[in-house]
Amino acid sequence: MTRMRLSRLIAGCLVTGLSVAGLSLASAASGPPPDPAAPPGPAALAEVPLTRTVSASSALPGYPVANAVDGNQDSYWESANNAFPQWIQADLGAAKTLSRIALKLPSGWEARTQTLTVRGSADGTAFTDLAAPTGYVFTPGANTVTIPLTTSARYVRLQVTANTRWPAAQLSEFELYGPDTGDTQAPSAPANLALTEPASGQVRLTWSASADNVGVTGYTVYRDGTPVTAITGTTFTEARPAGTRAEYFVRAKDAAGNESGDSNHVVRSGTSAGANLAAGKPIEATSVAHSFVAANANDNNTATYWESAAGHPNSLTVKLGTDADVDSVVVKLNPDAIWGARTQNFEILGREQGATAFTSLSARADHRFDPAANQNTVTIPVSGRASDVRLQFFANSGAPGGQAAEFQVIGTPAPNPDLVVTGATWTPSNPTETSQLAVSATVKNAGTANAAATSVDVSLGGTVVGNATVGALAAGASTTVTVNAGTRPQGTYTVAATVDPAGTVPEQNETNNTHTSRRRW
Repeated sequence: MTRMRLSRLIAGCLVTGLSVAGLSLASAASGPPPDPAAPPGPAALAEVPLTRTVSASSALPGYPVANAVDGNQDSYWESANNAFPQWIQADLGAAKTLSRIALKLPSGWEARTQTLTVRGSADGTAFTDLAAPTGYVFTPGANTVTIPLTTSARYVRLQVTANTRWPAAQLSEFELYGPDTGDTQAPSAPANLALTEPASGQVRLTWSASADNVGVTGYTVYRDGTPVTAITGTTFTEARPAGTRAEYFVRAKDAAGNESGDSNHVVRSGTSAGANLAAGKPIEATSVAHSFVAANANDNNTATYWESAAGHPNSLTVKLGTDADVDSVVVKLNPDAIWGARTQNFEILGREQGATAFTSLSARADHRFDPAANQNTVTIPVSGRASDVRLQFFANSGAPGGQAAEFQVIGTPAPNPDLVVTGATWTPSNPTETSQLAVSATVKNAGTANAAATSVDVSLGGTVVGNATVGALAAGASTTVTVNAGTRPQGTYTVAATVDPAGTVPEQNETNNTHTSRRRW
């Protein structure tokens, strides 16, 4: 069988026309014939395509989700293979009325059936079914399926559970249509957004009104990338705890649901004793495009950057080594104007030391990067404890994969032990070649939390000659252990004692576990 990837997942509903020999549709209708004197009913509104950005649960290399909105029926998106269910999702930018979805595959592909559910959401997190699971048949020629809808949503997701010709979801075009209200022009972005603090714990925003060809109906205020209120005026005041950082912007809307771009962003500075704990730490990514490696994202240089391979989702994970109390995450792109504005959709997750699963620190949301508005820097307040912190990317309006020039984790080290060897002695103090040598090492827990039991390795001249068990130590406590090293030929030796050589105890500092000295006998 020739492999035919269904380029674009076409969710279509086949509408069967009424066909009865000798019976017209008019005569088949129930009720009396229409009154010719009655005024005509309202004409159905024409349809217009809805602008959208797309993301997907996965993408096979070379078949990115961007292919599903490029207007080319011969290019297509394909999900990971043999991994149903998969999904593709459109973000309309604001809640829009939908009349139908058109799904296409390359016109010359063989017939196939894809089983999918149409789901909708207002926030991109909580979804409900807009159309029940159905097998949609794609027929060579048009290879287009249409799904009628009468609903409103911002996020529209097609969840695919089967494909009769290939073990993946496939779609070449994912088109959404809504009624033409006669107004498709968005308002101008609000200007001159300013922030003041009229009282402790209070934030006040003011901005200049937007303009629209028909009329502005209201404004949505966003805090840290999340909408917090919709109002009709140009001022907004809210209570925020003193010292809490927050970033705001505003968008305007008109009666047709068209939404403006962002206003300028303003930041209410917070107070934090934390530092960037991610700089120089081990960092890894699910994929890399060309030479844009993960280590570029925590090298303190915004001129270098990480970029994933095409497709979503993809992730970037920094390993802090031990738990930290994290209060914010900063994601930067190069602030140079050559980097055009873009929106990335991502979630922040964390994993505590000793845990296997990640949990959410900040829910998935759109984050706007703009050299002119926010120096291409986004700061997301979080609250949690983690030793590994992950950015999970779902969409990027400016590139086919996730991008980060700097990934900073701001916080303070959580309470942890810190095992150090404070000294090493040996007996006899002046050994001979026949002496049975014993080396003693004093271990202290210099950290702020209790340490579990571990061990000490003792080496002479670079060779481990024995080890001893170190019991659990409370913070600030010390203990001395002894290793029998046997006899040694006359000479000069480097004596070293290393506590927790296998790294089984998470510590505040993993680089201070060895004590060395030199001795001649």
